[in-house]
Amino acid sequence: MVLKSGQVSPLIRKELAEHTKDFSLILGGVVITDLSFSQEYPAAIETKQMAKQETLWALFLVENAK
Repeated sequence: MVLKSGQVSPLIRKELAEHTKDFSLILGGVVITDLSFSQEYPAAIETKQMAKQETLWALFLVENAK
């Protein structure tokens, strides 16, 4: 997410502009300065990475068994 902040900021700006248009607010831009994740996020990333590695290992074993 941090690496894609250039892609995320315009999406956030668009959403904020949509929500604030009824209040006659004009957004000049959005800058993400502080980003935090829940405690579950790193665990989910690690679980996903481990599953990917296990899949790759299984594919390797299958290929070498041929």
